[in-house]
Amino acid sequence: MKVITTKAAYLQKYYFDILLKSTLVTKVGVPLSICDVVNKRKFDKYDSKDFIKFTKREEIEFLKNATWIPNFYDYIKKSSNEIEEEIVSLDNEGNELNKWFQSLSKEERQLKYEYSSTKGKMLMYKKESLNDILAFISNKESRKRFDDRLDNVIYSKPLAFCKKLTRRIKGI
Repeated sequence: MKVITTKAAYLQKYYFDILLKSTLVTKVGVPLSICDVVNKRKFDKYDSKDFIKFTKREEIEFLKNATWIPNFYDYIKKSSNEIEEEIVSLDNEGNELNKWFQSLSKEERQLKYEYSSTKGKMLMYKKESLNDILAFISNKESRKRFDDRLDNVIYSKPLAFCKKLTRRIKGI
């Protein structure tokens, strides 16, 4: 998922796995500054839902226009039912992609494998993000964890700690 503000864009790390390959499907180039970050960063599955901050104008615009990555602020306004319907729609789209790929000849599959694989991962990651947002809407503890992850990126460690502590004291 992404969080877009006026001065920055925040992207969950697990999207790095597919970000560069997404151009096969979207036909939109990834800014070089994002490519540099993607190529330099290594992460493991335990911190893959943490966020990376992007502040350059072209990075923010690219992420704002990447409709295959859910923007937290767009979905937080929706009802649980609306999000669940979109998850079902993503499942249906994935099934259609699979049927299409299976209908290809062996030669065509070899040519279309990279596209199909990338598109499938994009759908899977979007579904994962929507499930996270759905959990956030329905579970206050998820909200605390999300706030903590975002604070760690936005603020220095001492300030992020103070914000977490303040939320705990207030019971938010």
